[in-house]
Amino acid sequence: MKKIKQYLSAKDVPFVPAGLDKLRWMLESDSEEDIFLGLALLKGGGVPETLLTRLLALSLFHHNEKIRRKAKGLFAAEAPTSLYDFVKKKWRYDYRYSMDEQQISAFLSEISQDKRINKQELGNLALKFIHKGGKFCLENHTGNIIDILSSLCRQNRL
Repeated sequence: MKKIKQYLSAKDVPFVPAGLDKLRWMLESDSEEDIFLGLALLKGGGVPETLLTRLLALSLFHHNEKIRRKAKGLFAAEAPTSLYDFVKKKWRYDYRYSMDEQQISAFLSEISQDKRINKQELGNLALKFIHKGGKFCLENHTGNIIDILSSLCRQNRL
């Protein structure tokens, strides 16, 4: 374990593609233990730009407050200042409950204008975690239409 931590903490050593795929899987897992492990690996090894969107989605939308806090701390430390400041200005953490479908979709549209944010990934993760953002997903073709509509139907969002 010590050697893995040393390897991941070397800032000049990029994550290998297989490692990135495993981290993506961990951060999108239904298992909170996998997510915590993925966040710990990112904390020790830095956050590749390709994982910023997942980190942002976890910090905004995950149901577990501890996961949201850890992801938010990592996002604050690793995201470009302009992106972090934009999110901080536009988002309050109670919005995940108080915003309706239209408001969430408008927020997703605005934040996804930043080129560092993966529009498809952000929309799909919002839909997965808070079951909102279907309008955004449909408008931006983030996935299979039937899957998006099924997700909304299961949550009585249509």
